Amino acid sequence: GINAEYMGTSLQINGSDSMSDRQRRETEMIKKLLNKYYDIVKIGTQDKVPKAIIHFLVNKLKENIQNELVAALYKEQLFEELLRESDDVAARRAAAQAMLQCLTTANDTLSEIREFRIS
Repeated sequence: GINAEYMGTSLQINGSDSMSDRQRRETEMIKKLLNKYYDIVKIGTQDKVPKAIIHFLVNKLKENIQNELVAALYKEQLFEELLRESDDVAARRAAAQAMLQCLTTANDTLSEIREFRIS
């Protein structure tokens, strides 16, 4: 007869209860299908576990970095330094103000010329 055990449950098929060829083929087919299904589930789990670990690590790291940056940003002794305009930005702002003044003057001049021609 055939003896099989799975997770503490034993199955016995005596010689008098022997399986037909068709039953054996069906049983083998079911075994193969279960093995393939198990392989697919195992591969899916192998793919998902590292992704989940990375996901949680990245989120935790992002949260920690954000908390540290916010804590560093809200130190009152750094307000003056953080709010100070950089030299590069100050130079660009001064250049933009000078350009605005030139363009405003040019626009005023053009307006005077138009008014002179019309009058």
